[in-house]
Amino acid sequence: MITPTDYISDFAYGRYVRPALERGDKTVTIDSREVCDGLGGAYSENFVGTVLGSPRFRETCCVALVSAELAATETYTFRLDIRKMLR
Repeated sequence: MITPTDYISDFAYGRYVRPALERGDKTVTIDSREVCDGLGGAYSENFVGTVLGSPRFRETCCVALVSAELAATETYTFRLDIRKMLR
């Protein structure tokens, strides 16, 4: 059974991280409101932000947090670590 945390992580990876990798980008920016909207509002922005800001998300998706902007919405910028993904 997939947990809400895993569901959000999988969604964010598929919608943001994987396409950025395929384009050869060095970083990816993910907005918690966009993820929340993409999931049809099934989860609160706070919960989505908690998942995106978690060490588990970074480890699972092989990304490193560069910055987190916490304003009206939470925006996270991650450095993509292709070397980790190739292991």
